[in-house]
Amino acid sequence: MRKRVKTLLTTTLRNIDETTTQTVVQTLLAHSDLTVTHPGEYGFTDNTISCYRYQGDGWQPAGRCVPECDVWIVWIDGYALDHAAMGFADAMAFFEATQEMFLRNLANGNVGSMYNHPQAERNTLKDFLADLDSEEFHVIPSYRLEGFAHLADIYQTLGPLVVKPFWGGLRQGVVKVTCEEELLALRGADLRHQVAQLFCHGPEKRLWVTGGECRQGGVHYGKRTPWSDFAPDYRVLPHDQLPTAEVAADIARAERLAAKVGLHFGSVDFIGDRINEVNGAGTGHVMWNLEGAEVVDARPLLQAQLKRLIGAA
Repeated sequence: MRKRVKTLLTTTLRNIDETTTQTVVQTLLAHSDLTVTHPGEYGFTDNTISCYRYQGDGWQPAGRCVPECDVWIVWIDGYALDHAAMGFADAMAFFEATQEMFLRNLANGNVGSMYNHPQAERNTLKDFLADLDSEEFHVIPSYRLEGFAHLADIYQTLGPLVVKPFWGGLRQGVVKVTCEEELLALRGADLRHQVAQLFCHGPEKRLWVTGGECRQGGVHYGKRTPWSDFAPDYRVLPHDQLPTAEVAADIARAERLAAKVGLHFGSVDFIGDRINEVNGAGTGHVMWNLEGAEVVDARPLLQAQLKRLIGAA
């Protein structure tokens, strides 16, 4: 009988029944020797993690251990934790600590492989786009902020902007700067680890990446934003229902950027025909309409790739 691959999954127990996370957990649990750990329970000084194992009908604490596994998948990265309460100066200090821990355990052989690789996850930070040629990679121009004066200069030169943190999700901390009043509201704000991106309009497209390839996506028309509600004509469509040439162009651009990032799991997101961000592991793989019906479901692709990773395909 073939030995089951030892897998380690970083998530939170409260998220374990979330639609996409549930698919990841159930797949790994069925086809590997799975341990779950929590991103807020890493021991950075002694290189240990909390362990949870499935017993009977639920997840039970199983002590602490050094992370030793064949495959470590960081599905929930911890950007939403209370980093100050954990003793970190800010979110990015916590991020850097996790990166160092991951790389150390890869280098010393405790961990066989990680998905995404720590460098790929670093490349999903919002400031990565600031280092790219926006025309070559078809990304919305982005700028790593140096302070309020820098933001004001960009706004005066280029016009309306969106300001967002390097590391985050679910639109947390995202604000628009489309007038002087909105600009001045940010005077005195801590703009370290923030980027400014040109404010763009258009349908929001998401192309999921599995194994570095884009095989499925969805499109939101009139989606809710941090500053506006759903449009009256809001709708969701599968990406492959767009014109054939547009679908092909989006896929080519998304896969090119995914390769640049080193992305194995995640998504490449567009506003209109330009890429506005890359998301790493933990990205939701289902789109619903306002009635709660599934319109696009990319979980089968995710499940198939997970099984390939652990030799269960």
